[in-house]
Amino acid sequence: EDSEFVPIGPSNGELDEVPQDDLVFINGLPCYTDKHKLREGEIQIFERIGYDDRVGATYLVLAGDKELVLRVATDKSGIVALEKVFLHKVESRGLWPHFSQLHSAWQMDRLDFMAVYFRQGPSLPECLDFLPSRNFSLGTLARLGKDILTCLRHIHGIGYVARCLNKDLFHLCAASRHLFMADISNIRLDPTSIGHPAAPWTGGSLLAPLRSHEKGVGLARGDELEAWLYLIVLLYTGSLPWDSVYDDQVEGVKATSNVVEGLGEKWEKLKSLVMEQSGIQIVDDSKYEEIGAILDEMAKEAGVDDEDQNYDFEVEPNEADLPKFILEKRPVDDPIKEESQLEEEEAIVA
Repeated sequence: EDSEFVPIGPSNGELDEVPQDDLVFINGLPCYTDKHKLREGEIQIFERIGYDDRVGATYLVLAGDKELVLRVATDKSGIVALEKVFLHKVESRGLWPHFSQLHSAWQMDRLDFMAVYFRQGPSLPECLDFLPSRNFSLGTLARLGKDILTCLRHIHGIGYVARCLNKDLFHLCAASRHLFMADISNIRLDPTSIGHPAAPWTGGSLLAPLRSHEKGVGLARGDELEAWLYLIVLLYTGSLPWDSVYDDQVEGVKATSNVVEGLGEKWEKLKSLVMEQSGIQIVDDSKYEEIGAILDEMAKEAGVDDEDQNYDFEVEPNEADLPKFILEKRPVDDPIKEESQLEEEEAIVA
């Protein structure tokens, strides 16, 4: 059954055994080190890279010559099981480049495991850290903003809600030069699709849709476009009108502020289109297309006429930075001395 609540089954029909030697558990999660191997030595732990125990532990691991990201969570939490079902749906639709590609999944002593292929590239915050201004130019922002929009569109398209948006969720794939959503731990099946109350926003108040501040109001898929708008404004300007007020004041400032004030006509058009989707449970595909078209216009106006054009944080190497190879010219009849001969000559000279 294609349901979010389908449990992960062990790949071989049997539960593996947990290696107990020197293994410490904190908050119910195993604290593996590079001494540990899983699945009869098939998977070698390299290092831990994710420490939010609320959504499980994350490790960089090796499986032969393959680099993988390993997710571990208790079967009681069900988080890794939900991620696995989501990635199966994504992969069946050919959408994995926008998220991650599943390698394997199994159970081990009431723990759920899932491994995805590691993709080289910096996180979105690391891209910002390359820049002295800590914010993107319009040409870069328009392209990366469209990547994030595409991820959100596919999440909604298969009946899920993101529930959280922030720059930490996204990484730049070095091969494709597009952002993908590396952290899917907050994504859930939209409960309204099975007749349940709408899911709550879990991403904090800064980027929260305005309706999510209202008590008892659930999250519509259209509301998440508002959160997306706040995110791209933050990436472009480096701030939001309410980012320095107390948490209980955020809703009021958000309700009375024009988040795109002074940014130009295209931004006003973008905001108008996005806010029209507030409260809409199923956003028509044409709306994502219209939003994407505005971003394309922004990129073109910023001088980006080729998708392969460098981002702000990409630079072409100077000639002086390129490696140089020096060949030593020797007479043809000059014998090449063995290393042991050279050591003997040096000893005699000394």
